[in-house]
Amino acid sequence: MVYMIMPYHAIGWAAAFCAMIFNGSFAIPVKSERCKRLDIDPLVFQTYKTVMCLISSYAIVWYLGLAFTFSPWGT
Repeated sequence: MVYMIMPYHAIGWAAAFCAMIFNGSFAIPVKSERCKRLDIDPLVFQTYKTVMCLISSYAIVWYLGLAFTFSPWGT
């Protein structure tokens, strides 16, 4: 028997907070001195960020053993 530590709405809020922190802070490294010296194109940096977000999302779904289903709510 599995006991829930948090209610479902608390899990949702925790996931939203983690997404805000991890996926919302991608612009911080591009503002560093090293990236400014390299003159990284913002479109290239955004592409790297998007690909890593996709890979990490699939990895979490796979790790938790959840079934992947498409929903129009994501668009």
